[in-house]
Amino acid sequence: MFEKKYSMTQEENVFWAKRNLVDYIWKSANLEAISSILSSDREWTERALDLMLYLTKSQLFYDGNKRIAMLAANKLLIQHGCGVLSVSQDRLEKFFTLLVSYYEDDTRAEELKEFLYNECLDGFKSMK
Repeated sequence: MFEKKYSMTQEENVFWAKRNLVDYIWKSANLEAISSILSSDREWTERALDLMLYLTKSQLFYDGNKRIAMLAANKLLIQHGCGVLSVSQDRLEKFFTLLVSYYEDDTRAEELKEFLYNECLDGFKSMK
């Protein structure tokens, strides 16, 4: 369902991330115990979204769970040339509304993933 939205080389994706996420990517984390998400047969874009939702809802960290979840998702997206995930200021209210709905009801995950995919995934199509 969530096919690869962008087709950038890794170098293009790194450039794109640096250009657009200098303020955003400031933390890193060594994340384990998520092998079922990473080894699924879904496209890398959907795996990244699944990882973000899992890490956000699991509240694995004392602070910064959403930032760390977004960073981990972007690591996968960038590594596989799938774009960069970033929630802009004008989309924050809708993001938080959908996120709270997901926290309260796991069946709302697809709605949140569709929003992130359609409204928050950025990149460009390579001209190969």
